Amino acid sequence: MATIQRNLACEEYAKGYIELTDTRKNTFSRLCNKLLNDNFIYAYRQEDRNDYYEILSMKKLIENFFSMMDFDLIHVDSYKLFYIQTNADRNRIRLKKLDTVIVLVFRLLYHKGSLDINSSSDISTTLGKMITEINQTGIFKSQPSMTDYMESLRLLKRYKLIDYNFKDFKEDNVIVIYPTILYVAKVDSINMLNDKLKTYIAVKGDDEDEVEED
Repeated sequence: MATIQRNLACEEYAKGYIELTDTRKNTFSRLCNKLLNDNFIYAYRQEDRNDYYEILSMKKLIENFFSMMDFDLIHVDSYKLFYIQTNADRNRIRLKKLDTVIVLVFRLLYHKGSLDINSSSDISTTLGKMITEINQTGIFKSQPSMTDYMESLRLLKRYKLIDYNFKDFKEDNVIVIYPTILYVAKVDSINMLNDKLKTYIAVKGDDEDEVEED
């Protein structure tokens, strides 16, 4: 079945690609590379807005291209975002323990923020609130260093889960949590989220090897 689907995708892709102008072919190439590099294209980020609508305009072609590599192109219209997801259980990003815990904490904070009927699709929090939530989990025997925190935040910003504009380390620094966090930490309830956080308590100590997040 997978081979048949790839063959069909290849046929449709070849036909659609040939019909593109040279300019559109260049755009297609750039967008596919951006999806491979960034994964998320989020229209409410100024840097992604035009690319989001470009992907929308050639969605079927890009779907077929990624289908040949066992990736699905996912479109979440309600949040105006695109992302790719492997359906072959490979090419996943592996996160360290602190990275994973921060992702789950941001998912928790996003849920709490979304309960406010006045909140937008982006939820803001602060560095201080993030650290407080992490401390309350009791996962780490000793407080992670500022360097450790900043390395994790840079990684999550790189993958468009959060955004921030600070370089120093102050508790009132604002962090924006994007709805992309919903598709990385896929949990259906706060109880599930708390249970998932508990699994990291005292597991292999604070220097745990890399762990994988879906």
